[in-house]
Amino acid sequence: MNAKARAGLLATVLAVVAFGGGVLAGCTTSEPSGGSGIGLVNKVTTQEGVAFTLYVGLADADTGAQELSFDEAKALATPLVSATGEGYTVIEAQGGYTDDAGNLVENGTLVYTGIHAGEQEVLGLVDDLKAALHVESVYVTSAQQGYAIYGGTIAFAA
Repeated sequence: MNAKARAGLLATVLAVVAFGGGVLAGCTTSEPSGGSGIGLVNKVTTQEGVAFTLYVGLADADTGAQELSFDEAKALATPLVSATGEGYTVIEAQGGYTDDAGNLVENGTLVYTGIHAGEQEVLGLVDDLKAALHVESVYVTSAQQGYAIYGGTIAFAA
């Protein structure tokens, strides 16, 4: 991984801290576990699963500059994310990294959270996003978490 990609990942990690660990995700349900502490499955969050969040910095793989507007990038990326699972939340963020020459390079970042899909589907989505948006890397996080939806249902992709 070159310095530009490492720096881009660093900027994305900072975005993770700023935006938290994700919203809804996962495919399994669990019964509340016994114990003295509150578990991931409880009276508020009734299901447990893995939450995936994708951070897509919009710096072009060749130029290092942001070539697509947020609207253009979302028009390309959102149908791919939507086809992968049953829901998501997208956040427009600002990211940055230091290039090989020590210059700060800033670009927009699309943050997709709450992706309801399995590991292989997420890996395929990463490849599809990189190709569609012509970006060098996509930063992905996952976390085991409890979740619930009130006033609706989540229909998970098969």
